[in-house]
Amino acid sequence: ILDLSGRKLWDSGVHPGSAVDWDRTNTWGERLSYGAYLYSAQGWNARGAPVFQKSGKLALMPGDQVQLQQAPPVSPALELENTPTHTEPMATYDENLYLDNASILYQRDGVNQYQQGISGVGGYQFMTLHPERQFFVVDPTGVARAAFRFDTGSLGVGRHSPAAQLDIRNRGSQPALRIESYDGTNLIEGHNSGSGAATGLVFRVERTSGDVRADGAFYGASFHTGSADVAEHVFASESLEPGDVVEIDPGNPEHFRLTRAPGSRLVAGVISTQPGVVLGSTADPLADSVDPRPVLALAGRVPVKATTENGPIAPGDMLISSSTAGYAMRASRPEEAVGMVIGKALEVLDLGEGLIMVQVMLR
Repeated sequence: ILDLSGRKLWDSGVHPGSAVDWDRTNTWGERLSYGAYLYSAQGWNARGAPVFQKSGKLALMPGDQVQLQQAPPVSPALELENTPTHTEPMATYDENLYLDNASILYQRDGVNQYQQGISGVGGYQFMTLHPERQFFVVDPTGVARAAFRFDTGSLGVGRHSPAAQLDIRNRGSQPALRIESYDGTNLIEGHNSGSGAATGLVFRVERTSGDVRADGAFYGASFHTGSADVAEHVFASESLEPGDVVEIDPGNPEHFRLTRAPGSRLVAGVISTQPGVVLGSTADPLADSVDPRPVLALAGRVPVKATTENGPIAPGDMLISSSTAGYAMRASRPEEAVGMVIGKALEVLDLGEGLIMVQVMLR
């Protein structure tokens, strides 16, 4: 509400909904006298876009009756990106966003101004424009917690000047980014939509299992896995199972079979039980396909079928193939076992047959 000279007498501020209560007092709490005044009203939709702007004459009459005379319609506002002038702070009701006890930092004539946030049930989403085209959410201590640049479309959380489309800086003990999804196939997706080189989905994290699929190469300073060996899929000329000691099948190129004799120099290793890294797969686990071939341990710790055919086995003993197909035994003369060694025993086997942990190290 303004007097006829244009001096502001009262400002409601921004309110959700379509009605604002006014008790006919000015900013200083004085009751306005009957007579003619000016009014100006603005409204925004839930996305923050201006939807109307009205102004005109307002007459206060006895009995607290109010009569409005609207001025000619104002042309629609320009798009935000093309508006060089300052726009006052605004707010829209949003039950999913809580900014209680927060405030808005904006600029007027190059000077920082603060608009205190509104507390209560639910919350409010605020937007402020100034010549630098930035919007800030500031906590009660004056620290900016979020910033948005309209000229670049960049959003910063905990950043004054976003350096990326989404720039997040964590200042507490909580995660900088947390994602939750209760439905759908993927939790996270990455798409290549580049001009002339679009390939579509190139990276995803499956929602229910957490499986990660990347179409490109992986590089990292280190790689950690909960299982203890590296293995590869191999072709088998007979049925093989985890813990079996296998050798190269001389009658079937590129295939493997159970060891047939003690001290075999065709020995190739042990069929893995639960490898940490698997090479040479022809299947995509995320596509629900399975490579049925056995996996041969190349290095690491694996359970191995063993026998005390050549005496009790103690930790550190070199193991070679035994006369029992697919079983290992202690090498009595390790210095003569070149080309026969499967690995070193990590556990004791006093008598008979059993499954023991072995450090695979072919030599």
